[in-house]
Amino acid sequence: KIVTHATYKRKNGTEVHVKFSEQEIADTFWHELTHAILEDMGEHRLNNNERFVEAFSSRLYQAIKTARF
Repeated sequence: KIVTHATYKRKNGTEVHVKFSEQEIADTFWHELTHAILEDMGEHRLNNNERFVEAFSSRLYQAIKTARF
């Protein structure tokens, strides 16, 4: 099941409701998948480079999304 929303309480007791868009969920999935692949490959330097991970995962998502078979 994909979580599309969350509710949490701040230290002052107020509740915060957050709703995630489909785009945010997809972006997060591809970003974390890229981290997992780099970790599996032993590419720790690249895995710790958030700029690289974000750029690569974004391009990977666009390639998958627009691919025609």
